Amino acid sequence: MEHVLNTCGEVLGFTIFGIWTLATVLGQSRGRISVAVRRYDHFNIVPSWTFFAPTPGMLDYHIVARDIDVDGKPCSAWQEVELPVRAKLRSIWNPEKRQRKLITDYIRSLALAQTKSGQGKLPFSAQYIACLQFTLTYLRPSPFARSRQFGIASTHGQRLESTKLVFCSVAHPIE
Repeated sequence: MEHVLNTCGEVLGFTIFGIWTLATVLGQSRGRISVAVRRYDHFNIVPSWTFFAPTPGMLDYHIVARDIDVDGKPCSAWQEVELPVRAKLRSIWNPEKRQRKLITDYIRSLALAQTKSGQGKLPFSAQYIACLQFTLTYLRPSPFARSRQFGIASTHGQRLESTKLVFCSVAHPIE
């Protein structure tokens, strides 16, 4: 009896994973079959893999900041702001990964919003406030700084000589 239950369990397991594998393969296409698979995927368990975007990104965006003195003049050069890296356990435990992704998404959305609509409502957006807080948290102010300005710089791949400032904030007081 125990042998029969083990065999039934194995058959049921292979059947379930076989159906799931088949649904996953069929769900990757772009057509009626994929639409049918998605319609019956009520628990959202069939993955959708897109290895290549239809229009791949050609630019990398970086958040940069500089400090402003009492006279309103820059007292530091533009510096890239990065999260500190904990290299020892990164391959096993990497909680900063989500924070990096969030900041990267915010930077990208600010850069795109700047090119589309100008600066009108940007200072009141969550992305703007998060990027400002990010620069205030992870970049130590220079001794003469009274305010901080942040920006979004774009580079084309690894070529740093093609750096271009695509967004520049107003100066914000440092407390």
